[in-house]
Amino acid sequence: MDNSKLAIIGAGVMGEVILSGILDAKLFNPENLMITALRETKLDKLHKTFGVNISTDNRLAAQFADIILLAVKPSDIQNVLAEMQEVGFKKDCLFISIAAGVSIDKISKSLDGDYPVIRVMTNTPCQVGQGISAISANQSASSKHINITQEIFNSV
Repeated sequence: MDNSKLAIIGAGVMGEVILSGILDAKLFNPENLMITALRETKLDKLHKTFGVNISTDNRLAAQFADIILLAVKPSDIQNVLAEMQEVGFKKDCLFISIAAGVSIDKISKSLDGDYPVIRVMTNTPCQVGQGISAISANQSASSKHINITQEIFNSV
C-alpha cells in the first residue's frame, strides 16, 4: 500500500491476526508497520516472528503512523487516544477501530481535529481466514480510506 505506515494499537488475538493477514497479503512492508502492547515479551515475539516495529509507547505509534488501527479493549480507547494526542497525529491520519461498542462519534469526539474514522465489526473466524467484516465511516472518510480499510480486512 504505497508507502503508508500503519500502527496497530493492541497486540491481542485480533491485533496479531490482522498483522499476520496484512503481511501474508503483502499490503505493507514490515518496516512500515508498528504494533504496540503493554508487555515487552509479547512484542519481542511479534518482532521475531514478523520483523515489524514494536513499542510499548502508543505515542511513538502516533508519530509513526498514517493509519492507526485501534485493536484495544473498548474500555481503553479513550485513554489510548488521549495518550497519543499528547504528541499529535499526522494531518490526514486514518483511524480504524475494531473496539466493540465504541461508536464512530465517540472516537471522533475524542480526537482534536476532523479525522477520518472507520469502525469495523469483525468476528473471530478471521483467525482462520473465514471472517466477515462490516465497515462504517464518518463523513471525513473518503472512498480511498474505505478502500484501504477493505483491503486490510479482506486480508484476514
